[in-house]
Amino acid sequence: MANIKNHFGSTIKSLQEINLSVVLDRIKSQEATTKAELSRELQLSQPTVSRIVDLLSDRGYVVEIGPGESSGGKKPTLIRFNPDIAYVIGVGVNIDFIEIVLADFTGTTVKRRYEKFDIYKNPEHMIETIVTNVKSIISQARIRKSKIKVVSIGIPACIEPRTNIIRDCPSIPLWEGTNVKEILAEKLKMEVLTDNMMNMSLMGERWKGAAKGIDNAVYVGMTTGISAGLLLNGNIYRGYNGSAGEIGYMYTRGRELENQKHIKYGQFESLCSELALKRGLEGKNGAADRGKIIEKILRNMSFGIANLISMFNPEVIILGGELFYHSNKYIDMINQYVGELIHFHVNIITSSLKEDAVAIGAVDYAIKHLENQIFSPFFN
Repeated sequence: MANIKNHFGSTIKSLQEINLSVVLDRIKSQEATTKAELSRELQLSQPTVSRIVDLLSDRGYVVEIGPGESSGGKKPTLIRFNPDIAYVIGVGVNIDFIEIVLADFTGTTVKRRYEKFDIYKNPEHMIETIVTNVKSIISQARIRKSKIKVVSIGIPACIEPRTNIIRDCPSIPLWEGTNVKEILAEKLKMEVLTDNMMNMSLMGERWKGAAKGIDNAVYVGMTTGISAGLLLNGNIYRGYNGSAGEIGYMYTRGRELENQKHIKYGQFESLCSELALKRGLEGKNGAADRGKIIEKILRNMSFGIANLISMFNPEVIILGGELFYHSNKYIDMINQYVGELIHFHVNIITSSLKEDAVAIGAVDYAIKHLENQIFSPFFN
């Protein structure tokens, strides 16, 4: 790692903040370390590291765990990050269930909760469902509410960044016009974050799944509709009004929708979403007939994926959806069809986190937000 003091244009105050952030990040990434090891690894002076570690210890973020191995002199003191200093909650909201994950500050899951509900729902009912289950998981984990710093929620909707109002939610249309973030923050008396569920899924995959270590990736979720999360140069891209990735509205055919009663959905998702698959399979009992319908859906999907590859040049395309979770056959078919359409090679793979991706991504989003608030004014 380059010497972090080579940060041209930085003030003394900003360098101190950067040093604090980098030292803490290194402590968090290891089970145990010492001041001497930190000084050597980060190319910082021992007095600087000692000052930072003492500050973090005073605030409770770092704890001593005993003596380490000596190389001949006095045994060094081992230190580690204190994961109990703060907790976050990640919530994945889907069309007929919510998943809630309570995690400590390292992202380790403490408690998980899954709750099914009726497909028909109004905003008030959904808000109460989330509130009840968040309170319940905190109670079951026996953690003081004051230690829960952030609740982060992934929603199947387009959320306007400036107002946090849901502007487009065809799968749950009664949610449109609702400010879930504001309402939940008031009811829970906690800080609440919201984002599109595909963005959250992609965050989860980058943190603990198929996009780990990758800076350019696209997550395509095949659910009731179809939409995408975009990771460009290491950052989630949301667009001007939060609707980036709403690929369900792409046109991949030259003619209008064949079935006008599904006009609330875009053309692309009307051709290759789970809803389109279910409609196509209705009354089809034979394996050959069902196979033809699935092949048609996947061919339709390949056109949209080829367009995404042309526009964003990702390293990987991650597909989420029940169709892809039980067999590699359909991923192989997609790779074949896309390969026939475009000469750019991109690895198309299945989500490794599957249904858990939204809640796990929400936890990651909450932890990063908390880190930035406290430690990292210059680093994401």
